[in-house]
Amino acid sequence: MSKKKIILIVIVILILILILMIIAMVGYKIYRKIFPDYTGWKKIEITDIGSFYVPEDWIYTKEGTIVYFTDKPITEENYNIYLIGTEFIKNEKYIKITDIYPEYKEKEIKNGKILSNSADYEEIVFEVENKKENKFHITFSSGINRTINLYAWDNLVNIETIKKIAESYIADRD
Repeated sequence: MSKKKIILIVIVILILILILMIIAMVGYKIYRKIFPDYTGWKKIEITDIGSFYVPEDWIYTKEGTIVYFTDKPITEENYNIYLIGTEFIKNEKYIKITDIYPEYKEKEIKNGKILSNSADYEEIVFEVENKKENKFHITFSSGINRTINLYAWDNLVNIETIKKIAESYIADRD
């Protein structure tokens, strides 16, 4: 076999290896998009709302129709709020986030995205003391006339985490 043929075979093999590596990387990205990795996250189940995942170290507390995800129990001082929310049950009084924090006035909704799993997320601009504050917001709607609205209140949660939480939602439909 000539030297030219050997070099040509080596080049073809290297090109095939490169193509296979690209296919593997694209395949992995597609797989992760379809099956996200929730390692280090825990499943939260709320009756008649559904289930979703949050980071493992978040503490979930529910008081009436208000839900909290914090860094330590809300019975302790100086806890940070990752998410705070209100649950709405059809034909009952709806407590809005502005009922909990009346000094906040909702001004604008930006960058909203509705997902096929009955969840949506967006950024809401509030006005407080003549200043604007942006808060991320997630809505989960079940098929049982219940909805929960969660807000990233202390600005400790980024949009990637909000999106991952929203995408993990599985609605109760019973």
